[in-house]
Amino acid sequence: MRTSRKMLSLLIVIVTIAVCVAAASFVLKPYGSKSQIIWNDFRQQENIDTLCIGSSLAARSFDPAAIDEEFGTHSFNLSTPNQQPAESYLGLKEAIEHHELKSVVYGIDFGTFQHHSNLYPGRVFLNEKWKDDPFFERFGDLEYALGDSNWMFKEKSINWLFPWTEQHARPSFSGLMDNVRMKLDGTSLETAAEANEKGWDYVGQGYGNYSQVVDYNKSKPTVFADRYESRPLDKRSLADLADIIELCNENDIDFIAIVPPMPEFSLISLQNHYNENSSALKAFVEEHGGTYYDFNLAKPELFKSEEGFYADFQHCNFTGAKATTEALGRLIKMQEAGESTDNLFYSLSERLADIDHISIVRFKDKKENGSLELMAEAFAGSNVEVEYRFLLKDGKTDEYSILRDYSTDPIFEFTPPSKGQHMVKVEARVVGSDSAYDRYAEHTVYF
Repeated sequence: MRTSRKMLSLLIVIVTIAVCVAAASFVLKPYGSKSQIIWNDFRQQENIDTLCIGSSLAARSFDPAAIDEEFGTHSFNLSTPNQQPAESYLGLKEAIEHHELKSVVYGIDFGTFQHHSNLYPGRVFLNEKWKDDPFFERFGDLEYALGDSNWMFKEKSINWLFPWTEQHARPSFSGLMDNVRMKLDGTSLETAAEANEKGWDYVGQGYGNYSQVVDYNKSKPTVFADRYESRPLDKRSLADLADIIELCNENDIDFIAIVPPMPEFSLISLQNHYNENSSALKAFVEEHGGTYYDFNLAKPELFKSEEGFYADFQHCNFTGAKATTEALGRLIKMQEAGESTDNLFYSLSERLADIDHISIVRFKDKKENGSLELMAEAFAGSNVEVEYRFLLKDGKTDEYSILRDYSTDPIFEFTPPSKGQHMVKVEARVVGSDSAYDRYAEHTVYF
């Protein structure tokens, strides 16, 4: 009898925990995640012949409508944020089972190939894929995706049981209540996704994007190099990429790797490291029978990078994605006609020399012998000479006074008039320019 009571108590505890987890999941797990809306839309497609896969860089650089209108294709963008090469392989495999693909576009994200992916069973991309798959297919997917991953010995061994750890509704009472309401009142996935991701608009065929444009005169702008680590390419990620290309080869599908464009200031920031990844990945893709196009190195007659093309330091907006995809369509057409495309791309040094302006400027400050050392940094073409001037904002009148007029010296020793915080502005222009400034940045310094 005592044993039976213990078993009953244990069962009650387990059921209670399961109910609590289910309730928490209902409240916290977002309705209308990007993976959810994209997989749901994918299942409703017929006759897809061109598929784009990859991370958010690909998701926001490939506009299916821009290529379908011009070339009569039926494209779909199956890219999702932080999508790993192993997940791209499984997504491609699923697409091949249901569609007769002719071309696959893979968006190269350098960061993806620098780190061994930390995949685990709780990934949103995988769980959304499995919703329409036979139950036992997920075991094969997990065997491939997890491979030599040591996820069972990390916090993910527990976290995968709680689906809100990777993605969750807006962390506020109103956000959670909105999430519950949308699940109960029949809100469409598109509406829910746009509510969860402010500024993101979904237009269909797996594609959604932002209209915003990056601010080139910002207080403390981020550049790609700020989040870049120089390290060897990850062997497992490269193996997954090889599997993707081989799967395309086996099914007579053209594999095209593209490096989505980034703002010029981010490209300039990477100039000492860019070829480490781009050249190695280009050689790897071509060695396995694929084609590789780097839009950061495109000549203007193919693709001209415009400032209005980007939503942040690395992602295209709607306008940039359309221009990128249209240029890709022309490359595909040339490739099919057997025409060479090599003369449409610069080397990195040529591309940097082609930039004839200042993309952004920023500065940082450091306490030095009773004053502040202000150090400006301009991101400009390799042949552009830059000059800087520093200004101080009057907190009462909001007017600026010149601390130091234009000079090619990017460093200025600033002795604040008083202790506390001061708004400092740096302006930069090309030497010889008669404009007041080309770019500026301002933020508060503390003394």
